[in-house]
Amino acid sequence: MRINLWSTLAGAVALTLVAVTSDIGRAADVPPPGESACAALATAQFATVATLTTTYEAGSAAQPAHCVVRGAAARRTGADSKPYETRFELRLPTAWSGRFLYQGGGGTDGVVAPAVGRNTGSFPDTGLQRGLSVVTTDAGHQGGTAAFGIDPVARVDHAYAAHERTYTIAMAIQSQYYGRVPDHKYFVGCSGGGRQGMMFAQRYPAYFDGIAICAPAMSVSSGATIAAAWDTQTYLSAAPADANGQRVLSRAFSDADLALVARGITSACDAADGATDGMVLRPDACRFDPNTLLCRGEKDANCLTATQVSALQRAFGGPRTSSGRALYVGQAWDPGIAAPGWRQWKLGSSQTATPNAANTTLMAGALA
Repeated sequence: MRINLWSTLAGAVALTLVAVTSDIGRAADVPPPGESACAALATAQFATVATLTTTYEAGSAAQPAHCVVRGAAARRTGADSKPYETRFELRLPTAWSGRFLYQGGGGTDGVVAPAVGRNTGSFPDTGLQRGLSVVTTDAGHQGGTAAFGIDPVARVDHAYAAHERTYTIAMAIQSQYYGRVPDHKYFVGCSGGGRQGMMFAQRYPAYFDGIAICAPAMSVSSGATIAAAWDTQTYLSAAPADANGQRVLSRAFSDADLALVARGITSACDAADGATDGMVLRPDACRFDPNTLLCRGEKDANCLTATQVSALQRAFGGPRTSSGRALYVGQAWDPGIAAPGWRQWKLGSSQTATPNAANTTLMAGALA
C-alpha cells in the first residue's frame, strides 16, 4: 500500500501527535512575503545567529517562488581545536500554506541538505511545492565523517542541542518574515532523521503537531555499529577467498542463495499474519529455521552449505559477548533478504577483498 506522505502530514496522522500551535495573527507592520521582505531578512538580528544570507528564487515549473535563508549559529572552537557551528537552510514560500516542515538529516550529518521537504521518488511533489516552509541543518558540525565525536559539545549538538537551536531560529525567522509563527508544524525523517524525530518526541513533545519517521537509527555508536561489525565478520567467515587468500564479502551468498532463503521464509511464515498471500507481515511470529535449507550432499541451487546456515543463524541472532549477553537486537526473518537493499547493506557488490557494503563504509566511522 502506498501512502501519500504529505496528505498524511496535512491530516496530522503520524507517529506522534501533539497540541496544535494557535494562529497568532499577522503583525500589521510586517511587509508581505516576497523579494523585498527576503532581502530585509539578511539584516535582521536573531539570537545566536552569527551569519545570515538570503536569496530570492522566482517561481518555476520545479519550485514555487520562495526565499532561501542560509545561516550559521553558535560558533565556537571545539576541544579538538577545530571550528564548529550550527549551519541551517530555511526555505520560505511566498504562497505559504501556514505549515512548517523540519526535514531530518541522516548518517552522521555534517552537511546541510536542500530544504525542500525532499522527494523520495515515491511521492509526486515536495513539501516546498505544497506550500510548506522547510528547514534543514548539519546538526552542529561540518563534514560527513564521525570525527566530530572527539568534541563532547559536538556530540551533544548532534544528539539534540543543534536541532533545538535550529527549530528555535526557524520559528523566529518565520515570525519575522510572515508576521506569525506556523499554524501547523511537522517533522519527517528516516534513519538518522528517524532518530531525530524520536528525540523530538521525547525531549520537545510540544514542538510538532505530527512526526513521521521510518527506520530510526537508535543507539548507533553503542549498538547498531557493533551489530554491523558482527554481521560483517560473520558473513566474511562464510565467504570464499580470492587468489590471494583474502575473503570476498559479496560472495558469501549469491543472489540465488538469498532468493532461496526468501522463499523458505515465505513458506514458513506467510500464514502467520492470517493470510496466505505471499507477504510476511508478522515477522515476530515467524519461526523459520535455516537448517531446513541445509545441503544433504553437494552444494547446488536448492540448498545452503553448513557454513552459510551457521552464518545466517549467528547474524540474525544479533551480536553477543563471549558469555552470551546480547549487545543489540537481532533481526527478524523477512523475505526482504532477497531485495537489493539487503545486499547493499550486508554484503555489497565488490568482487575484490575490499568490501563496499554499507556496514563496512557508512558504519565504520560511527563505530570509532
